[in-house]
Amino acid sequence: MSSIHPLNWVHPQHYSHSEFTTKQHIFQSLHLPVSSNSTGPAFNASGVLSDLPSANAHPGFYLAVYALIVLGDALLGSLASGVGSWGSYRAAVTIHDRLLGTVLKSTVRFFDTTPLGRIINRFSKDVETIDGSLNSSLMTVIVYVANLFVAIAVVATIVPWFLVPAAIISYLYYQYTLLYLRAGRSVRRLEATLRSPIYSGFSEVLDGVVSVRAFGVEERFFKTLCEQVDKTQAASYYYWMMNRWLLIRFDSLGALSVFFTTLFALSGAVKPGSAGMAIISAQSFVMACYWVSRFWGQLEMDFNAVERVEEYLHLPQEPPSTTSNAPPAYWPSTSSGSDFLRVEDLEIKYAPDLPTVFKGSFTIAAGEKIGLIGRTGSGKSTLAMSMLRFSEPAGGKIVLDGIDITSIGVDDLVSGVPTHCERPLIFSDQELHIFHKVSLPCVSRTKLI
Repeated sequence: MSSIHPLNWVHPQHYSHSEFTTKQHIFQSLHLPVSSNSTGPAFNASGVLSDLPSANAHPGFYLAVYALIVLGDALLGSLASGVGSWGSYRAAVTIHDRLLGTVLKSTVRFFDTTPLGRIINRFSKDVETIDGSLNSSLMTVIVYVANLFVAIAVVATIVPWFLVPAAIISYLYYQYTLLYLRAGRSVRRLEATLRSPIYSGFSEVLDGVVSVRAFGVEERFFKTLCEQVDKTQAASYYYWMMNRWLLIRFDSLGALSVFFTTLFALSGAVKPGSAGMAIISAQSFVMACYWVSRFWGQLEMDFNAVERVEEYLHLPQEPPSTTSNAPPAYWPSTSSGSDFLRVEDLEIKYAPDLPTVFKGSFTIAAGEKIGLIGRTGSGKSTLAMSMLRFSEPAGGKIVLDGIDITSIGVDDLVSGVPTHCERPLIFSDQELHIFHKVSLPCVSRTKLI
């Protein structure tokens, strides 16, 4: 921002007689009282011009006014920064909490089809952008838009002829800004997309580092990771080169703006002090145009992060944990006899747009031991998962001890249907002693102990 120079009121004896007479005539035409011995005009409470002390005799008055202006600017800047930071903090916390809750309650299908790196990218880079750079970009745009209008108003007031070339230069600024925004938005979106495979690939290598070392393929995975980083950095490089492209053209247009302002100011129709003010304001106009264009594009690109996070705020959610139709405390029991588990016209799909994986009906009596046999991909695990509502039935129903499992909450269902994992590796040596204490026959038969 260009510095603001205080206006110095000139004592009447500094003018010639004809100049001061002309000024008196102007003030009289405005119906404002003017005194030949006045030291300077100022507005009193009623809006009428009154006398001000001489700047040479009483400089402290003007220094105090200037100090108050600077202090007011600092206070307003601090207030704006505080309000913006608090609003950014509240928005970031709200968005992060909603994102975390939505992802944790999403369906199993989402985690099966979405790479882990893409989810990590949402919680890392995109949330970081919302936390930090989004607020700063917005504040910068607001400040420089205000500077832009002030600079145009000052130059147009001092040199009205500047409005003609300023209109042409502003049009060129607008066209260059559109080109920059269109390309920059796509490049930043590409950069965010290329960042996800880095997180995904690195996490996969950490999970399988034992196998990677066993087969001696460390170099191949390291080369793949470096290629992914290079692609991401290439997109970042192109983005910053576009900034340099924009700066060169804006500097050229800025030179034209200052040239025309100087030309009009030195034509003799403008006083030297006003001419200097116009030239400085023209430079402020140039810089304001550049920073508005650049940070407006940065603001749009930062909103890409909001768009990507907002996409995950509308994920398909798993069934509710509890409902008003809670089952009895003794459910399920063996009182139903031969009709303990009844599956009627059950149809299971991995997704609504995919073909049917399992379709059929059967009945299981209480106390029966059932085994599922079939080839790979025949739907054995899918059928078992549907019993716990990991995948919702596309048709039919599953009735357990007289209650349709889709009519109760997931927590009620899971708490009433015990499960046992087929991989005993999830239990550590410190945890296995629990099964010794409870002496579960089913655990002993599976030779976990």
